[in-house]
Amino acid sequence: MKKSGVTHGNVLTLPVITRDLRDLRCCDGDAVTLECQVHATPEPPLVRWERGGKILQMGGDFSSEFDEETARLIIQHVYPEDEGEYTCVAYNDLGKAFTSACLIVDVPEGKENVLSQRLTRPPGLLSGGSTPRSTPRSTPIRSLSPTVPHGRELRSPQLLPRSRSTSRRAKISPPKFYAVPHNRVAEEGETVRFQCAVAGHPTPWVKWDKNGTVVTPTARISVKERDDVKILEIVEVTLEDAGLYRVIVENDYGRIEASARLEVIST
Repeated sequence: MKKSGVTHGNVLTLPVITRDLRDLRCCDGDAVTLECQVHATPEPPLVRWERGGKILQMGGDFSSEFDEETARLIIQHVYPEDEGEYTCVAYNDLGKAFTSACLIVDVPEGKENVLSQRLTRPPGLLSGGSTPRSTPRSTPIRSLSPTVPHGRELRSPQLLPRSRSTSRRAKISPPKFYAVPHNRVAEEGETVRFQCAVAGHPTPWVKWDKNGTVVTPTARISVKERDDVKILEIVEVTLEDAGLYRVIVENDYGRIEASARLEVIST
């Protein structure tokens, strides 16, 4: 894609995200691709992928591609433990830009019951008796998913939102996390997003607070929802925005919460 406007010549520019990642919902065993577009001059930026705030190592079902404009993360076979927040980071000597999205994996109800008995809660992250379905990729849970037979046609993942079956929607359930917010480090003036993916019936309500005080939307701070994904966005962050942020999710049948810290670096 050609860029119009001023020619930068050999002047190095900060990376920018020209097309964000999009949240995906898929089924256990699907093949998925997370894709975004980035730009910098005169040379394309370097790109890395993170999951849950940690660098994602390529290998096995995971691979990445970058054609100097479009960055892709490819997962050949998705399993429940692959669920969570993925981030593409584009960087060079001047700085970095990033975009994040949530991957949600639908699991057949029978298998979900087995998984819920075997997953453990990340310490210090969740409370209220919730057990997230996201776990490190090294867990043995992967063996619970059937091997994809040779020649089996993989189903295409769906961009959120996607309607779920009436029977699953109607089932009463307490809130639970598909993905939780993670700690962020930002420089003054950057944009920061905390996001999580939740489920529950009746549909749970969501509240954000900072250091125990409810977050009130302002010109810089907004609370957004994209189906199951809940987002707290802070633009042009200041040193005063640093602190511990918490999301509280609740319906008539339960309450869960998760916390993440924002550290702001003075420029």
